[in-house]
Formats: sequence, C-alpha cells, structure tokens
Amino acid sequence: MHLVFADLGAPFPRDQFPLTHRIYNPDLAGGSLLDLGVYPLTWVLQTIYDAAKGRGEKPSITGSLIPVKETGTDEFASVVLTWKDGMLPLNLQLI
Repeated sequence: MHLVFADLGAPFPRDQFPLTHRIYNPDLAGGSLLDLGVYPLTWVLQTIYDAAKGRGEKPSITGSLIPVKETGTDEFASVVLTWKDGMLPLNLQLI
C-alpha cells in the first residue's frame, strides 16, 4: 500500500481581505479547492499514476468543505482519494 499526504495553506485572513477579493468570490473561482487544490493534486496524481504503472485507474473520492458563510466559497477543503492499493489525503486551507 502507498500513502501520499499533501497539505497546502495560504494566508488570506478575512480581516485583511474583503469578501469581494477573488479568493472569496465564487464568480472568480474563489475558494481553497479551486485556488490551491491544483498544486498538490497535480504532483501527487502524477506520482500515483507513475507508481501505478500508468494503469489509469480512477480513485474513489471522499471529501468535505467548510464554506465561508457570506459567500459560499470554501475556506477549508479535505479530500481523500483512494485507489485499491493506495490513498491520498489532501487538506487545503485559507488561513
């Protein structure tokens, strides 16, 4: 079994960034998953794909989001991708 953990956070405190800022604006693809998620997912998926000898198996996906109540964008996302022989827990946070 293989286990890869990816964690990425960035400082966007609400008292310093208005809710109209792109990170909190759903019309501008704001939120932790859309803004930050691509970075750890890209390298981990490439690693898992290589470790799986390129078989292209699709993972089972489990996740949860904690939304910013004023805008609906997520300020915390947690995703677990599970393959039959390995898994990837991923946490993203706007702090």
